[in-house]
Amino acid sequence: MKLLVRHQTVYSYDPSAGRVVMRLKLMPVDTPAQTVLDWKVSVNDAPVTGFHRNSNGEMEALWVRHDQLGQAVIVAEGSLKRAKPMASSAARPAASTRSISCATPR
Repeated sequence: MKLLVRHQTVYSYDPSAGRVVMRLKLMPVDTPAQTVLDWKVSVNDAPVTGFHRNSNGEMEALWVRHDQLGQAVIVAEGSLKRAKPMASSAARPAASTRSISCATPR
């Protein structure tokens, strides 16, 4: 079974942040239950590169912004191949958007 996944998280900063560093762990890995066919992660429409495997076997990358930032939109999307079909109720596509607002201290 092929799954198409799109995850979006929005961080809003008021007032805007002067510097932002994020550790992103939105990269799936191949397992006996799934194979990653295609995957990309972006922040504000710019691709995030430089993912590496950490000591726990998870893929992660750092994203750094050195100037003023009012909002960061993180999108992780791609396709996976599942080894076993999921139950019919869980196999229905669902759209999910989660927004988080952050305030920087004054």
